[in-house]
Amino acid sequence: MWQYLTLVELGVHCLFIDLPGHGKSKFSITESPESGIEQMAIEGIAVIESLGIKKFDILGHSMGGYVALEVKRLKAQCGKVVLLNSNYWTDPPAKVLDRKRIAKLVKSSK
Repeated sequence: MWQYLTLVELGVHCLFIDLPGHGKSKFSITESPESGIEQMAIEGIAVIESLGIKKFDILGHSMGGYVALEVKRLKAQCGKVVLLNSNYWTDPPAKVLDRKRIAKLVKSSK
């Protein structure tokens, strides 16, 4: 989906990170349903730090928006947060349960 955004035209360096279990990446062996978003943020931060990046902005699409907000909470060097097809408010309990149900289904079927 990222190829349709003209990020190159902005003149910024971009790093695209697959969240665990998305794209070509595997599921995290440390991820649990209770710590999923936080754990994805921690793993994203680890990638950023492994590349020696000190200050950065972050864009999160859909569930990646929740991860981006968590990165911002955990990492003071994160500047701007852009949410694409995402939001900043907490999901209602029914949506949280549905997301966990879908995550379990995806994890067992991938």
